[in-house]
Amino acid sequence: EPEALGLLFTARGFGYLLAALTCGRLYDRRHQPAHPLLITAIVVMAVSMVLVPWMASRASLLAIMLVIGAAQGLLDVGNNTLLVRIHDGAKVAPFMAALHCFYGVGAMVSPVVVEAAGAQLEWAYAGLALALLPAAAWLLVIPSPRPGSTPPSFASPKPDAKPETKPETTPGHPAIVGAFVVLFGLCQAAEAGFGGWIYVVSTEAGLSTGSAARLLSSFWAAFTMGRVLAIVAATRIQPKLMLAADLLGSVLAVAVIVVVPGPTGLWIGSLALGLSLASVFPAALALAGTYVRLTGAVTSRIFVGASAGTMVMPWLIGHSLALGQQVPMLLVLIDLVVASGVFLVIVTRCWLGAQPTGTISSQV
Repeated sequence: EPEALGLLFTARGFGYLLAALTCGRLYDRRHQPAHPLLITAIVVMAVSMVLVPWMASRASLLAIMLVIGAAQGLLDVGNNTLLVRIHDGAKVAPFMAALHCFYGVGAMVSPVVVEAAGAQLEWAYAGLALALLPAAAWLLVIPSPRPGSTPPSFASPKPDAKPETKPETTPGHPAIVGAFVVLFGLCQAAEAGFGGWIYVVSTEAGLSTGSAARLLSSFWAAFTMGRVLAIVAATRIQPKLMLAADLLGSVLAVAVIVVVPGPTGLWIGSLALGLSLASVFPAALALAGTYVRLTGAVTSRIFVGASAGTMVMPWLIGHSLALGQQVPMLLVLIDLVVASGVFLVIVTRCWLGAQPTGTISSQV
């Protein structure tokens, strides 16, 4: 049932939202190492994934999805906060793109693993859970960066090298933070709504289940390729320009699906959308870092917006399917158009004379 599947997305998104609301300040504690929090999140996710195939009722499955979402929220806020802590300002863009590239790799590989397992779902989920544990073991042996500290360098400094001075940044005007929260919510809504429902939408449009599965995998493959390309692009293109191109490409891609009915429009639009959406999140996060200091608390607010989007849009699409096969894609298109408008408001600084922070302003 589409509505029941939408509840699973909502449960995971609600767990993510709760974690994002509460965990940000944990990463800002000066005397609290962050890696134990990441390890806890990874272990909880691994155990919960092993339990998923054994859930005998809808209520228990919703509960375990809530736990998985909370652990994912704790992990995502920590990953992004610590990455910005290590690589300040414009330097973070390629590293952020690399981090989110691996998110795309996981999204592409996991459906293939589940499909290859066939009826043996227990083994598929157990294998995916075991794949998480080496990351937890690695975090046990490397030092954890703390707020205000200089992370250890793996490269030997040059004898005559001068210490690098970091630009002064401020927490930012609440309106700027709020605008970024809305932007991330809308962008993640489009990604979660399309990625979660394109299989169902394509079968409703007449594709066979096999073709729909290939379409979904191709979307995530294009998404992953886009994030690989974004690693290189982020070293040469300003976050503002990259995000502008991504949003424009995403709007045009979904417009193709809406305007060109049938398999042709679905394939062209899905592949183009995968490439365009790929670097939206890392580019937007790098752009946010030029306006505000991305502390754990600020990053937490951003991820609250993102989790709200991933929770609401799949739910809306699940209920909109009854209105026609094109309605879900119209919802995604409207969402992306509004996101583009919010982006324009941010970069034109239409509020209280807001400016990017510190010396990074030259990058915007």
